[in-house]
Amino acid sequence: MAKVKRALNFESLKMQRTTSITILLIFLLAGIRFPVFGQGRIKFEGLTIKNETAFYKGKPFTGVSVATYEDNTLSEEVNWKDGKMDGMKTEYYQGAGIHARIGFRDNRRNGGFTYYYRNGRTKLKGTYRDNLLHDTLWSWYPSGGLQYLHVYDRGIKTGRMITWFSNGAVEQECMLIGGKPHGEMRNYYM
Repeated sequence: MAKVKRALNFESLKMQRTTSITILLIFLLAGIRFPVFGQGRIKFEGLTIKNETAFYKGKPFTGVSVATYEDNTLSEEVNWKDGKMDGMKTEYYQGAGIHARIGFRDNRRNGGFTYYYRNGRTKLKGTYRDNLLHDTLWSWYPSGGLQYLHVYDRGIKTGRMITWFSNGAVEQECMLIGGKPHGEMRNYYM
């Protein structure tokens, strides 16, 4: 009899765990957020900005601020930590999905960013380091074809640069060092 009870208890715990995970997934998929630390989720208008620091009720804000368009649809969500933008900032087209996602740390653009066309396709993708473009910057046409790629090192174009015509054929390519062409620049015609 003891073995049966133990098996039943194990099955009961397994079912409770599965139910808890299912409920959490439903909340996450529905976009419901739970403030773990800080002051939670508030309207941007409720913040006071002083010396590049956001305050809520007199204290540096930690949480998510939201702003809306006049029709009350979401225009942006910003993550804050100790009064500074920290984490992802998401901007929305009015009634048409995400316009941009930009990483921030201590009020400066840091990390990956992506801009989107209204049709949902990626427009621009790259990385910032201390508010400067860094690494490869990719751009696409609204149709989805590559438009250009540029490589940056702390805000300065360097390395290989390629642009494409909208039909996918290479338009121009060259090497850059310190923001200036180095060597041969090739231009192609359709």
